[in-house]
Amino acid sequence: MRYSIFVLIVSFVFFAMLCKKSCAAETISKLDSDKTLIVNGKRFFAIGIYYIPKSEKPFQELAEAGFNLVKCGKREELDAAHENGLKAWMSFGDRLDLSRDEEKQKEEIRKIVNEFKDHPALMIWESMDEPAWTWKKPWKPRASAEGLAQGHKFVKDIDPEHLLWINHAPRNTWKTLAKFSQNLDVIACDVYPVISRDIDAENTYAIMLNGKQTDLANLTISCVGEYIDKLKKAAGSKQAVWLVAQGFAWDDKLFPTYQQMRFMAYNAIIHGVNGILYWGTQAMPQPSQHWTDLKKVVREIADIEAIITSPNISHNIKKDYKEMGYSIDAGVEVMLKQYQGSIYMITANTSVGPAEVTFSELPFTGESVQVLGENRSVNITSDSFKDKFEPYGIHVYKK
Repeated sequence: MRYSIFVLIVSFVFFAMLCKKSCAAETISKLDSDKTLIVNGKRFFAIGIYYIPKSEKPFQELAEAGFNLVKCGKREELDAAHENGLKAWMSFGDRLDLSRDEEKQKEEIRKIVNEFKDHPALMIWESMDEPAWTWKKPWKPRASAEGLAQGHKFVKDIDPEHLLWINHAPRNTWKTLAKFSQNLDVIACDVYPVISRDIDAENTYAIMLNGKQTDLANLTISCVGEYIDKLKKAAGSKQAVWLVAQGFAWDDKLFPTYQQMRFMAYNAIIHGVNGILYWGTQAMPQPSQHWTDLKKVVREIADIEAIITSPNISHNIKKDYKEMGYSIDAGVEVMLKQYQGSIYMITANTSVGPAEVTFSELPFTGESVQVLGENRSVNITSDSFKDKFEPYGIHVYKK
């Protein structure tokens, strides 16, 4: 009898350990050779949100909208995320700066990691937010780059099965961003370019005296892609890049429109981003047209996630623009993807004005291309085709 009870106990303990290992395995995330995220063995484009919606079933609402990643702060939120098929991230805040109170910080970090690392929803940890920059003193970092590097290594040492990411302000040189992003898997930048003209620049956090949050020469919403280029330079060959996108109005009045949010998402995708997270939605009325528009953009991106994470195709597509009375700078940007035997041509008009473009020297042939989501196709003539774009317009073609 005692032997039977002993065997039963041992079997139960073994089963519990096996279950725990199996659950933990769900959370293993890594980067592929092209820096695409791999989660549960599948290529993964992060579509995330910082704030849980204001509804009766918020996690279900996120999943139905197309989000696949959400910030969580406690076990109950992780449980709800998992129940709805969502992955989650948790933040360490400034604890990872080990230049101060090292032993105390390590103790707190280890406690957090041990408490949550085996939860099946947890996909990635977050480091300190915007460590290299201080409001009104942009040259002054808020943390020690060396201390953060030590903190990042410590987390990776005690939890090698999860990724670690950091978000930067749209400031600083790329070399500084790289310095503050050591021992990480993903680096991001928050870019919020939709701002009212009459904003109180002196007293609004993160706004410069010129009334802008972004600091590039390009002050239009197409600066998003340029910040992704900057991040990629800082990331080098071993780190993925995310965009933290605008989900709020700086003065609670001028929210990004559907067209603006859609353009900024595709602008980032074409420039090679590996994920998009929306910040500020806690200040967005819900329900509202603004919230509906954001979810519409998310749903569209989620529906083509497999295309976005598929291999790029190198191309030399030429573009010839019809004169429409507007200057052409970057013009219509193009990304080519190959997925399940089809070629997808993702395009975005970066111009403030409309454009009519003839695309030639195509890497495919045929009579026409299908335009996804628009219930139409475009004829191919003499190995080229032309199409019209609204300002900041998007078309995705399938051949």
